[in-house]
Amino acid sequence: MGDLTAALNAWSRGPLGPAWAWLGTSSATPWLAVIATVVICARLYLAARVARADGKALGHLARRAGSALLAAAIAIAISDPLCSRLLKPTFASPRPCTIGVTTVPAPLPCGSGYAMPSTHASNTAAVAAAVQSPVLGAVSALVGVSRVVDGQHWPSDVVAGWAIGGLLGAATRWLTDRLLRAV
Repeated sequence: MGDLTAALNAWSRGPLGPAWAWLGTSSATPWLAVIATVVICARLYLAARVARADGKALGHLARRAGSALLAAAIAIAISDPLCSRLLKPTFASPRPCTIGVTTVPAPLPCGSGYAMPSTHASNTAAVAAAVQSPVLGAVSALVGVSRVVDGQHWPSDVVAGWAIGGLLGAATRWLTDRLLRAV
């Protein structure tokens, strides 16, 4: 893992270094929420245009959009504290930047706390799975890679975060679909 981590970390010194750094910061979070909202609205709009004449189909579309939003909110509400407060202290894995394997591009500091699993990767994967969007899946992939490029995480931390978030997102979407169908 050290060789892959070091190779990806070298990208932080390339021409796209500032973009990788921005993706891994909390200032990117509002923009990722905007992208998720635009994806949901665009999918709803396109589906509504197709089903314009059928009122029952429009009701179904509204339930699906509501289910996606509710599932995403629940998935993040579970994913974030699960990773940051329960799993990270349990694994107690040091970040690569704290043990000198990687460097963190300025102005980013080396993150506090432990590395395993990546909360950024978990949260973005949870939203992508809850909304069932390939676009958000690609955004989650970029955010996860940025965490390794920025020297904050090992690749295994990111993969674990994606797995946790993906499972939580899919499970909450399944649950909200069932609950809203009963309403």
